[in-house]
Amino acid sequence: DFNAKKDEESRKYVEDYHKGMDKNARGGRSAEDEDGRGAELESMGFKYVGCYGAESALGKDKVYGGGTKGAQFGLAIQFAADKNKKYIAIASRGVDGHVFAFNEKPRRSKSTEDEGCDVPCSDMEDYRCGCADEMCAEAGAPAVAGEDNQRRWVVYEVPLETIAQMQAQQQKKARGAGRKGGKRSGGRKAKSEL
Repeated sequence: DFNAKKDEESRKYVEDYHKGMDKNARGGRSAEDEDGRGAELESMGFKYVGCYGAESALGKDKVYGGGTKGAQFGLAIQFAADKNKKYIAIASRGVDGHVFAFNEKPRRSKSTEDEGCDVPCSDMEDYRCGCADEMCAEAGAPAVAGEDNQRRWVVYEVPLETIAQMQAQQQKKARGAGRKGGKRSGGRKAKSEL
């Protein structure tokens, strides 16, 4: 029947349209990705833990870092490696922000999900870095009850292997920096030393 085919096409179009709108509302994530924040992060070993509105929900052993580390995923990971911590919580303000590194996994029951959780990192827009202050206000994410500041802390688990690799690179870099100086490559002295 002519109308049956057209109705099926229309139904499929409307269904696809709504899926697309739903995905846009979720910051580019499909409903299937909602909990996992995408397979890409997990394939790299980074695991999305959750989004939290209260600083008190984060690990008790947390260490604070601010500035660009709180807006850039790569620098936040480096901060965790520097502090030998397993988790990071990021609350971005755009070009800067806040980051905590800690070892105690936050409880899922304390998590929240809203538009403030979906603010992208400044260095890797595919990753979410939460929000702080005016970024939360723009996202419509008010301060959580009992908190003085507007924050959405996006928490990731950093693989221990990644931390170990980053620490090894830092040690190698530090050893290399200590060797620089007097002699140039090839054992020749600089012209100014002759």
